[in-house]
Formats: sequence, C-alpha cells, structure tokens
Amino acid sequence: MAITSELIGGLNTPGYGFHNGSPKTYKLPKYHAGISIMVARWSGSGELSYDILDRETGSVVDGSESPSYANQKSFTSPEVIESLKKGALIRFNNSTAMQVYIIPNPRQAPPEWNS
Repeated sequence: MAITSELIGGLNTPGYGFHNGSPKTYKLPKYHAGISIMVARWSGSGELSYDILDRETGSVVDGSESPSYANQKSFTSPEVIESLKKGALIRFNNSTAMQVYIIPNPRQAPPEWNS
C-alpha cells in the first residue's frame, strides 16, 4: 500500500499524516536526508511498534517500540539513509490505533518570518 503526500500543519512541510490501526506495510518514497517519525495513540495501552525495512531485501534496518502514548524518532544513520535513498518500507507491527506523521529531512528548519 502506498502513502499519499499531504502538507503537515501550517508550515507547508511535505510529509505524511495518517491513521493506522492494524499491522500494515507502506511504501515510502525516496528520501535523501533522513526522516523523522512521530506516532501517538489516544486511548488503550498497546505498544507503538514499527520498523523501517529495506525494500530490496526486506530486512529490518531500524525501528521503534514504545509503551508510551507517543513516540518521536529521527532516522538519520548512514545505514537507514542508504535504504531511504532507494525507497524503503515502513511496517506497523500491531493493532494499536495511532496517528502517524512522517516528515522528511528532520534537520531542515522552516523559513524564518520577519514581522
């Protein structure tokens, strides 16, 4: 299943915001400078668990597991970036209902505003 792009918030940051509530795997586009992922659940006690997979080999490159209600992680290691440059996969591992935000290039600041 492919994720479609949308603008996140009022900063016009290209990324993805979507709801996930079951084990699913999504195709990510090619990212050249890493990504930052924020997930949050609004009820229940399920774990927030997902993996970044290499699209060619299917192997787990990195991931995150958290019993907390929210979790943010930046993926900028050389190994992850190599997979992201080719187009990686993101796999959610459980049925916890969560909101997901994927933002490319976490080191890029929004434009300055001078009033």
